[in-house]
Amino acid sequence: MDDRRFDALARALAAPGSRRRALRLLAGGALGGLLGLRAEPASAAAPRLTAAPRVVTKTATGATVAWRTDVAADSLVRYGATHTYPKRAYDAVQIAVHRVALVGLTPNTLHHYQVRSGNAAGASAFSADAHVRTCPSARPAFCRRACAAPDDPRSTACCVDLVTDERHCGRCGGACSPGETCCGGGCVDAAVDPTHCGGCNRPCRNPYVCVERVCEGGTCRQMLRDEACPDGGFVCDAERGCVCPEGQPSCPGEVGGQECCPAGTTCVGTPSGPLCCASGKVCVEEQVLTCCPNATDVCTNYGGQCCAGQACGYDGCCAAGSGTTCSFGGQTGTEEEDGICCASGKSCGPPQRCCTSPNAICKLFSSDCCESGKICWSRTGDGGPCCPNATDVCVGWDGTQCCPPERACNNPDGTLVCCASACVDGLCAPT
Repeated sequence: MDDRRFDALARALAAPGSRRRALRLLAGGALGGLLGLRAEPASAAAPRLTAAPRVVTKTATGATVAWRTDVAADSLVRYGATHTYPKRAYDAVQIAVHRVALVGLTPNTLHHYQVRSGNAAGASAFSADAHVRTCPSARPAFCRRACAAPDDPRSTACCVDLVTDERHCGRCGGACSPGETCCGGGCVDAAVDPTHCGGCNRPCRNPYVCVERVCEGGTCRQMLRDEACPDGGFVCDAERGCVCPEGQPSCPGEVGGQECCPAGTTCVGTPSGPLCCASGKVCVEEQVLTCCPNATDVCTNYGGQCCAGQACGYDGCCAAGSGTTCSFGGQTGTEEEDGICCASGKSCGPPQRCCTSPNAICKLFSSDCCESGKICWSRTGDGGPCCPNATDVCVGWDGTQCCPPERACNNPDGTLVCCASACVDGLCAPT
């Protein structure tokens, strides 16, 4: 039977009060003649519906209809919000047990449907107009166990929400235990479940590694765990995580770990790691740091030691209050490592040796100090004696003889000589 004739028969069956008459007409052939149908031979008799169509399951947007025929036939369902059946679902497979899904339905709405099964010869059997009400969107699953009249196609009492229904949690009949709540299709104890604490989807979040939040009596409570913080004196704070105790600065290094400085100290970042100093003064030698005890300390010349005074020599220090001063020596003592702490502030060398008098001068290439401050150098500049007194006069043909000034006299040749006793009127007095 083609669709035009099927539609005519469907309208006749759907008309109020005329179903019996339509069936009698169809059975007697009157309606077949009216629609231009020719009688079928016995071998091509129309299939009979041995089980009327019924809704076996439904959702908010679909339903599944099932029926039986006495012989194998195809399956066609016309359906829609009215009995004009604007939609269709068809299965060409010749079977006796029919099952067709209806899709694209509107939630919580009464829909009409009618089934037809035809054999290969074109003879068909039809059902009367039937109805199905879809489930509401809030309860989209169909559970036969959920209601007393599961086969009532107009009822939505069998519709449940498998996500939240504690009697059908995750599946039909999957009841939660007393005291449990259905959350996301699973039964949970909201009194202790940290993901659903006090209700579905109310997690107890752990914002920091040391803050553990647990669910107790349906309320999230936090537990602070100092042991979860890294080594270095850190403690757990509910608002900030792992922090240093109050009054102790955090001290990170450029490379390496982090620690908490003791109270009253200052953090000094270092290439090798954190360093805490009470003074804030640090001396560095080859990336090895030393924390100085005083903020006013200075570092020794090569940086490795702290000095509460004046840096002197390779790694020495003229201590403050010691009365010494760093001296770099005489004519050759000019390098920092040659320095030596002297009370007089004067030294000779190398090797460096402190002089007694601050006015002392150094002999050439020697650590000897000329305490008087007077040396009679030879004309060639290669040394001479250290005079006992600073007022002595250098005499002699090469000027290397020390002479008290009262004994120095001029020779006729213009050189100075040192008299044995005294020089009188430019002449040495007789002894």
